[in-house]
Amino acid sequence: MDKDVDEVSKVIVACDGRLLFLQKNNKEWELPGGHLNEGESFMQGAMREVFEETGIRLKKLKPILNQKKFNMFFCKVRFSKVKLSNEHINFMWCSKKDMKRLKVTNATYENWKLIKTYYK
Repeated sequence: MDKDVDEVSKVIVACDGRLLFLQKNNKEWELPGGHLNEGESFMQGAMREVFEETGIRLKKLKPILNQKKFNMFFCKVRFSKVKLSNEHINFMWCSKKDMKRLKVTNATYENWKLIKTYYK
């Protein structure tokens, strides 16, 4: 098993005007993504984490936030089939209206304004 490092990548995944959120065991919602493995770039970690958590293979990510230990990307997909890992208990393709009702993680809330700008 690869060693996690203290750097995180998250991805705003969009499909048909909705954004993908994943529900944790504590019932809070978050974007797909997570900790990088040792030696991984932020983009590599983002693509791996999204695939592990959702079964979605991302091809082209757009960097939208670049901090020392946290990066966020945006990606549009053409399909919405999700196969959850055991890290999450549910998923939702959220409209802007749905998003208002979500109880999100603190880390997700820190980037809430940026996330909301990706509803097109």
